[in-house]
Amino acid sequence: MRRLDSLSGQVRPGQEHWTAALVISDLARWLLDPSGLTLHGVWLAGEPRLFWTHLLANSAIGLACFSIPLTLTIIARRRRDLAFRPIFWLLVAFVLLCGIGQWLDLLTLWVPAYGTEAVVKALTAIVSVGAAVALWRLMPKALALPSLTQMREANVALRESEARHRANFAGAPVPLHVLDPDGRIVEVSDRWLDLLGYARDEVIGRAAGDFQEDGGAATRAILGAVFAEEAELRDTPRRLIRRDGVVLDVLVSSRLERAPDGTPTHLISALADVTAHKRAEEAQRESDRRFRMLVQGVTDYAIYMLDRGGVVTNWNPGAQRIKGYGASEIVGEHFSRFYTEEDRKEGLPQRALATAAGVGRFEDEGWRVRKDGSRFWASVVIDAIHEGGEIVGFAKVTRDISERREAQRALDAAREQLAQAQKMEAVGQLTGGVAHDFNNVLQAVTGNLELIRRRVGDERPDVTRLAANALDAAGKAAGLTSQLLAFARRQRLDPQVLDPLEVIEDMRGLLLRTLGERIALHVEAEPGAGACLADRNQLESALLNLAINARDALAGASGNLTVSIRAERVAAAPEGLPSDGDFVRIAVRDDGPGMPEEVRRRAFEPFFTTKAPGKGTGLGLAQIHGFAHQSGGTVLIESAPGRGTEIAILLPGTASAGQRAEPPSSASAEPEAGFGETVLIVEDDALVRSALAETLRDLRYRVIEAADADAALAMLEYGIAADVVLSDVMMPGGMDGVEFATIARGRFPALPMVLLTGQAGALAGRPLPRGVALLRKPLARGAIAVAVRRALAETGEVAGT
Repeated sequence: MRRLDSLSGQVRPGQEHWTAALVISDLARWLLDPSGLTLHGVWLAGEPRLFWTHLLANSAIGLACFSIPLTLTIIARRRRDLAFRPIFWLLVAFVLLCGIGQWLDLLTLWVPAYGTEAVVKALTAIVSVGAAVALWRLMPKALALPSLTQMREANVALRESEARHRANFAGAPVPLHVLDPDGRIVEVSDRWLDLLGYARDEVIGRAAGDFQEDGGAATRAILGAVFAEEAELRDTPRRLIRRDGVVLDVLVSSRLERAPDGTPTHLISALADVTAHKRAEEAQRESDRRFRMLVQGVTDYAIYMLDRGGVVTNWNPGAQRIKGYGASEIVGEHFSRFYTEEDRKEGLPQRALATAAGVGRFEDEGWRVRKDGSRFWASVVIDAIHEGGEIVGFAKVTRDISERREAQRALDAAREQLAQAQKMEAVGQLTGGVAHDFNNVLQAVTGNLELIRRRVGDERPDVTRLAANALDAAGKAAGLTSQLLAFARRQRLDPQVLDPLEVIEDMRGLLLRTLGERIALHVEAEPGAGACLADRNQLESALLNLAINARDALAGASGNLTVSIRAERVAAAPEGLPSDGDFVRIAVRDDGPGMPEEVRRRAFEPFFTTKAPGKGTGLGLAQIHGFAHQSGGTVLIESAPGRGTEIAILLPGTASAGQRAEPPSSASAEPEAGFGETVLIVEDDALVRSALAETLRDLRYRVIEAADADAALAMLEYGIAADVVLSDVMMPGGMDGVEFATIARGRFPALPMVLLTGQAGALAGRPLPRGVALLRKPLARGAIAVAVRRALAETGEVAGT
């Protein structure tokens, strides 16, 4: 120090910097130069235990003082939220300087570095004093810090509060979610999970956009502004995707959650599910749109509105199409202009509105008028429209049902035709039954009359003449029954492939004689009309009947009869005949006076005739009707007063060529008698059976009689020898004639059989057994003789041959 004082007194002007350097150099020498100083360890050299105690203690204290600052520094760097951070660093410096002082104290045992040690202790003193002052000043704040117990209690209370908050949040009655500033979900409520169908652990930590239809684009676009308090979410529409893929429409309203310093930390959002409401609105809009499209797209209905007074307020394309007015022409006009003048005079438009206003609806059908003045038959509905309990107008729907009305009338006519056809069918069935029974009666009558005539012979010419007259009458009666059976479709037909033109040409002479000189016959045949399938005799009879009817209709006046032939493809008739297919149409047309409608409808009824008494039986057209339908065709009639009559017979067409029928061979005048053969007669009618038996006995046959098929079969099985069997077809009991013939021929194959019937239609669809002949009642003596001889001849059992 004396050296420093002497130097300071010798400083000259301009040499201040050199003086400072010398001062610092001397100070450093004084602090660091150990020369002249005694070692600390010299004093302890004679006391080894003290020496080692100082050595070890200072070493341990120095190590601890270096370790503690290191630990505190690590804590301070990792816990940046430490309170009283400056005091903490003062304590770190104080402990570190203390450690350095201990190590310097240890160093002076060997090196007399007392100057350095003094500097360190001086620094330690400064830091320790500063720390002590700071601690005194900090003490009130430190004492205000909560104790560990208080912190535990505070933590418990905090956890309970957080639990209550979570419970309240989770159990909130509305769907809630909490987002962090990055848009990730921090928490959701149970209602949120129920709404979207997820579990909590599937949601927490995921971006809110993962559950949005747009991938969260709208949320990301506004989230930053919301946290910056530049925007808010209030009833903001979003579309969320439920776990099952269903899209939900929701409204989102949010508020920010802030830290104690006011910084926004989270966004709490409430969701309002408006899916049902949105769907209802969309459905209503779609319904309104579709209704407008429907109204504007409907062209078969006139749909428009009326105000309370009946003025048209709108107009759809259907109304324009039906009524002919454009919207600009009719909107603002009264709807009564669509009514006829008669209806307007009667006040029908006003009554219609009054009815709709009173009961809510008016319905009616009637004539309406188009713009061009034409009329149409309309179906009208007027509905009252209410709003707030008051009528504000009317909805009117008009439909043009002119075609439906005509169709209904046609349907009614078809139903009438069907009823007529059913009546004809019923009459036919009754007629067929009556004809069958009448044939049995005629069989007994003709059989007995022939026996009477034969047995009386020339001895009683008066009786012979009476019997002949009775036989002629019976023949006419047999003709009538044949016509009845033809009408009833119960005669047995012999369908052949016929050329209709050939049949007509063969009949030309007969037809000309029938028509007389004043009626011209014309035949018109379409090339390629083709052949038909029919019974030639019945077809000829039908054409002859039509010619006679035409002649009678002209009543001696000049006229024309035209027979036309052409091919025709027809659909099924109302009564189901004929079936769809190709037919040959044979039409007979006259230019007579024609028929009134009521006569035309009844023309095919049996016994119906407009001719004078005794001029006709009324069975001609009925027979033609039955023949055509039994042949698989039909017959049509067109006639009107002053327009003549055309009757067309439709017969099934066929591709095969027709063959000319061979004329029947003439039978011998006297039937051939028998040679004592035995004939078994099976007939349930006693009169018929008796007449047949007497006729066969007269023809020199032995006769055995049976009342039914069961009795006859029992006789044959018992061993009664019969050379031929004559059996009726329709019999009471377990078997009819066909079944009896089938069984008998099966057991007695060589036994010839002849079936007799007054109603051949009963065999429709039933094939006869092989070798069994069929005759139709009533049978003349000659027909019986020929049938029996032919049956015997086919078996080779005729005696003497």
